[in-house]
Amino acid sequence: MTLRPIDPNPFVKAAGTLPPLDVGKQPFLQWIDVKQLVVDGSYQRDIGAAGKKNIIRIAREFDWARFATVVVASADKGKFVIVDGQHRVTAAALRGLPKVPCQIIVGDTPKQALAFAAINANVTKMSTMQLHAARVAANDPEAVRLKKVCEAGGVTLLRYPLDASKQKVGDSMAVVQLRQALDRYGEKALRLALLCITRHGNVGMVRGLLVQALCGAIESEQTWLNHPRLVAAFENFDFKETFAAAGRSVGGYSRSAVLAALAGLISKHLAFALDGKTAAADKSSAIAKPVVAASTARAPEMAGVTNAGIDVDIESGRITFRRQAIRLPQWDALLVALLARATPNPVGYDFLAKRVWAKQRVPDEYESALDQKARVCAVPLRSIGLEVVIAKNVGIAVREIA
Repeated sequence: MTLRPIDPNPFVKAAGTLPPLDVGKQPFLQWIDVKQLVVDGSYQRDIGAAGKKNIIRIAREFDWARFATVVVASADKGKFVIVDGQHRVTAAALRGLPKVPCQIIVGDTPKQALAFAAINANVTKMSTMQLHAARVAANDPEAVRLKKVCEAGGVTLLRYPLDASKQKVGDSMAVVQLRQALDRYGEKALRLALLCITRHGNVGMVRGLLVQALCGAIESEQTWLNHPRLVAAFENFDFKETFAAAGRSVGGYSRSAVLAALAGLISKHLAFALDGKTAAADKSSAIAKPVVAASTARAPEMAGVTNAGIDVDIESGRITFRRQAIRLPQWDALLVALLARATPNPVGYDFLAKRVWAKQRVPDEYESALDQKARVCAVPLRSIGLEVVIAKNVGIAVREIA
């Protein structure tokens, strides 16, 4: 444990000459009955959907050690106006707690409003990196688990943003994405993905999208996950250029499209480095399963499709065209099968929506959702000579690249 005293000296020069000190009347502390606390709607926010979730979270996890003092001001008839803390007070009331600790400030309504604005504007927002470090210090099981896997993979999760030029090998700010990769792919896949980057230097390249793409590519072939030369295969691999190439290949589409492109490029490299297969000779392992978020439910039952040379096996996700093959998640393979049935003609959005979400609620913006799914599929499909055509307000088609 490192304990440091409060030291204002580093800020003296930057602060310059401060204005004359006028601290106003000193507040005092008191436990106040919740029934005496009220909210002034002239400057306080209404409790919306996000506030409701926050209240329920505080109530479920209620602990006085996490309960900050509520700031209030005196009002008429023995009441106190809440200046800051209405969510905390509501959560305490939800738990049936009769009193809460309050700091009572002295001031009229304008001063109360100014205090509210100052308190909420001057909060130093905690980053996900700082929150992770705090959870590790608190021995939170999931945070400790992520820390251990990262350490085994040669990665240090930074506590604050740091320019790549100042980072060391293995430094990373991608706490959220690495936690997602751990949850989705497990400890082994994440550890190996991290080692593929850190074992060969690659300062500043432990990025969220790159790690998730590596995990997806490694997991797509069981022989790669257990291959003794997996980490060594990336000794001369240019992660920076690959990352840039993936972005160029999808023309600035969404993060999910870049993710799929990255997984494809990495899988092509592994197919050659570990299996000795070139992309031209055998593309059955050339594109990893796209690692974009997909439904975990099974796709609706539908026989495989063979039409115009396009063969789609929905169960396995294997799509073959002119002796070249890729694998997609089952849900994406279903979309390709529906399009392949009508190739080269487009399939209408209404029909696609009813079949793709046959056993789920169709999204309100299903045209946009289908367009996005089609764009993600378009990246690996191009590698086997197929293109996806999106005709706005008409439908989507898949056909051979001219």
